[in-house]
Amino acid sequence: MKKKKKISLIIPMYNVEEYLEECLNSVVNQDFGVDNIEVILIDDESTDNTVDVAKKYVDKYGFNLIINSKNSGQAISRNKGIKAATGEYIAFLDSDDMLYENNMSSLYNEAIQTDADIVVARLNSFDSKGDYGYYSDKFINKKCTTDIYHNPELLECISICSKIYKSDVIKDIEFLSNTYHEDNSFTITALFAAKKIAILPEYLYWRRFREGENKSTMQKLDYKTFNDLILNFREILKNINLQSDSIFLHKHMIKKLNNYRVTRIKKEDQRVAKKDVKLFISEMNINNMQKNRIKFFNNLYCFGAGIYGKIKNIVKKN
Repeated sequence: MKKKKKISLIIPMYNVEEYLEECLNSVVNQDFGVDNIEVILIDDESTDNTVDVAKKYVDKYGFNLIINSKNSGQAISRNKGIKAATGEYIAFLDSDDMLYENNMSSLYNEAIQTDADIVVARLNSFDSKGDYGYYSDKFINKKCTTDIYHNPELLECISICSKIYKSDVIKDIEFLSNTYHEDNSFTITALFAAKKIAILPEYLYWRRFREGENKSTMQKLDYKTFNDLILNFREILKNINLQSDSIFLHKHMIKKLNNYRVTRIKKEDQRVAKKDVKLFISEMNINNMQKNRIKFFNNLYCFGAGIYGKIKNIVKKN
């Protein structure tokens, strides 16, 4: 009988031939032992040599390779990976990023020791020049076990990467397809599904920032990505049951939408985006008192964001 792997590592791929060897070598070199990892590669109909690179690792290390019949996006690729996963725990790695050598061992050992449904660790970042910099996260600063109600700051840590998830907790959670920001709906839904979350204040994951035209999807900033963020937030509110006295998630969403609206989309789209936020508030399934508090919070945040925008323009001109 084939031995069950400890961790299923899901890696979606699309046109990443120049990065994939670095990525997969970081998996092979895990001090956890590659034999303990079920590596699931999902190619989203790449048009370069991504699949050829991947097959070398399939042949040598027995990695699993799934090839989509058509280009479907990261969300569908990851959903396929979750369905195929057989490990006790599931982790995710983007195919242009890399793992610290002790990533899998640190996350797994913490999960076993604490019986946590999710373990959250820090990410670091780098670019083509090799510049390393702080990525996240000021909220992951103390080793502890908690849950989302006692540590709502975890909502700021929405990347699916540098985390490990108990398979039973996320097997029925799906990424929202055909949208950017799909990390939001998946991670936040998972955080609310978890009874125990372990925080591990260590850097365990390298996030690559691409320069020029070949940017990753996480770096695309425009009105569509703003609208996709709202779609993800709608999906979250549809799928989770909040404690009746809590609106911290709603405040988080409004804050994030307004930050994105002011700092990341064109000026001509600002008015429409502002209306979109108000419509989203009107759709929230909360009582009138809570909704009035959210509206007040939104107005206050918009006022502050407006001042920030004016100061930013003045600084640019000077």
